[in-house]
Amino acid sequence: MIKIPFKSKAEWLGLRKSGLGGSDAYQIILNKYGSPFSVWLDKTNRNTKETEETTPMLHGNLVEDVIRQWFVSETGLEVDKPSYIIRSEQYPFMFASLDGLGVDEDGKQFILEVKDTWDYENEIMLKNGELPKHWLVQLHHYFAVTGIDYAYLAYWFGNRLMDWIRVDRDDELIELIVKTETDFWQKITDDIEPEITFADESTIAYIQKQKFGELTNETIDNPTVITDMEKHYLLGQEITKLKNERDVIKLKLQNQQGNYRKMTSGMFIASNSRRVKTKQVFNESKFSKKNPDLYGEYLEDKEKTTGSYSVKPIKEV
Repeated sequence: MIKIPFKSKAEWLGLRKSGLGGSDAYQIILNKYGSPFSVWLDKTNRNTKETEETTPMLHGNLVEDVIRQWFVSETGLEVDKPSYIIRSEQYPFMFASLDGLGVDEDGKQFILEVKDTWDYENEIMLKNGELPKHWLVQLHHYFAVTGIDYAYLAYWFGNRLMDWIRVDRDDELIELIVKTETDFWQKITDDIEPEITFADESTIAYIQKQKFGELTNETIDNPTVITDMEKHYLLGQEITKLKNERDVIKLKLQNQQGNYRKMTSGMFIASNSRRVKTKQVFNESKFSKKNPDLYGEYLEDKEKTTGSYSVKPIKEV
């Protein structure tokens, strides 16, 4: 293991740009909270979407130390929070930023991963003794980097569930992760776009801003995308058909329910939350007619993107 110390969050973020970490692993492999394309954008400094610290992220950062201390008090094991990033000697582009490192009674080193989760799907899995797939991928990325054989995962779900579990390394999964990340890192090194596999916010922002900038009034012929063209068109037709079918069923149900707030049938319940509310609004049209000069004084130019993207068959002449 190569230990790279850092002194600030900015320095830590800079180090993250130089390789692939645990959260990058599940974005690349599972399209979870991102995608291969969004990771590629980030590592090649093309990401046009600013990363904001969300409330769940802030909460997770605040309670990380609390969960770590709780785990120590529950198990009696000593755990330290590393003030360094660990880089793999065999695969220099892979690194691990760990929540904790400890040594057990036999002198064997283990990883501690802390999770503060509010995802109800995760709660069901955890209660059934299962772990979310992206947690497993993240941990096995860390196993690959550090060479450590097992980890403890301490998790806190709101105020209802708090527990920990031991996770042992799976060498087959590690082999898959290393192979996938090696191939992916080569795309970053060669500056080759990976395939778009998920419509995440970063990918959408990049395509819309960088590829759909100043349009030229010209047509290009690209035979390589005929399959995607056809799929886009056929899916659009199917979505329209399904939407219309759903709208008809909705009207039938509303017709049967009438003015009742709720209607049950078997294991299903239909609820109508419709309310009539009155609120004051500014009548722009009325104001502009009565005060045209004053209205014009406050008008200003503002760019607005209009239009849409569509795919449809070429009409035969």
